[in-house]
Amino acid sequence: MRLGHSSSRAKFPRHMSQETRSESILRFDLHILFILLVMLITLIRYILLIWIILSWSTYFAYFACFGLVLPFLPYWMVSRGLDAQEAALILSSAFISKVFFGLGVGILADATGHKKRWILLLSVFTFLGFAVLMTVCHTQQLI
Repeated sequence: MRLGHSSSRAKFPRHMSQETRSESILRFDLHILFILLVMLITLIRYILLIWIILSWSTYFAYFACFGLVLPFLPYWMVSRGLDAQEAALILSSAFISKVFFGLGVGILADATGHKKRWILLLSVFTFLGFAVLMTVCHTQQLI
């Protein structure tokens, strides 16, 4: 065989039997399969790592913005015409409803065993309620 000459078939010594050649090819194929499997696992690990970093950074950014706005929200509401008690009632009702509805829905979902169904149903109700609120209320007056 000349240097630089490529052959499409693997060269085996003549004294090897056909079974030995088949076992050698099988070992070679399993080796390539193992390398591809390791590469796939590494790729999945990097994708999961990127997903974790993005989800944590999104979580941090959401609550950082919420924490920056929340202390000034009552003052903004008062400047828009609400008195201090109304602003306090609006802000506290959101947190109180989160506690009671979260607890109640959690107990209900555990009792029925349909957690995904309850999450989907309440997400649809939240979307519909927000859509109705946005169509009924004139939000431009608050801005």
